[in-house]
Amino acid sequence: MNLFASYSEGLLFRRAATATGGHLDPEQGKQWEAGIKAKLFDKRLNMALAYFTIDRDNVAASDPDFPGQPFNIGIDGQKHEGVEFEAIGEPIPGWNIFLSYGYTDVTVTDAPFPGMIGQQRANTPRHQIKLYTTYEVLEGALQGFSIGGGIVDVGKREIDNFGTYQLPAYTRVDLRLAYDALENVSFSLNFLNLTDEDILASYDESYFSGILFQDYRTVIGKVTMRFCSFSRPAPQAPMPPAIMR
Repeated sequence: MNLFASYSEGLLFRRAATATGGHLDPEQGKQWEAGIKAKLFDKRLNMALAYFTIDRDNVAASDPDFPGQPFNIGIDGQKHEGVEFEAIGEPIPGWNIFLSYGYTDVTVTDAPFPGMIGQQRANTPRHQIKLYTTYEVLEGALQGFSIGGGIVDVGKREIDNFGTYQLPAYTRVDLRLAYDALENVSFSLNFLNLTDEDILASYDESYFSGILFQDYRTVIGKVTMRFCSFSRPAPQAPMPPAIMR
């Protein structure tokens, strides 16, 4: 069991035009993170719990003096704060499980419009859960065959930075089938959003704003051929995208 802490600073370069004909200086961010990691049951279960806080300055926002035009100003005081939990386990050989939960509070403390202050940032869920699992047959006639899938549950999100309306929560189901027993060839079939859930996302960039459908039901078949010899790695838990911050 280990305790950890980290501090980092970063810059985000972007092409955000200003009314003076130039571009905004880079956005600046500072992040603190601290938590605990543990390996249990003879290292068959790895767990991590972390608290983080991110302060962002010079974030691009529409210039209130030029409504409806693609001009930006930089605002300070956007704070991301939350908790993340992750667990990766292998209860029996070949069976891997990944579970994560994230709580994120993104509060605006400075903005060109008074109605934005104190609001949750657009398209940022407070709660998000991911559960993925895979099982690979390690011996016998079906050796190399694996089946897996996952569930992503995302809470309500604000449609804009004024708290006008919340997009509904959704649950996405994914499925994966794979076969990797041949010496140099492997096959996989991936189903994204198997139940064809309506997944909405808002965007608000300069003077463009609206709602998009995303992550449609998608089927991806894949054949991989290897032209060099190497040993197969041990099966690992799937690693879905990190929780949105």
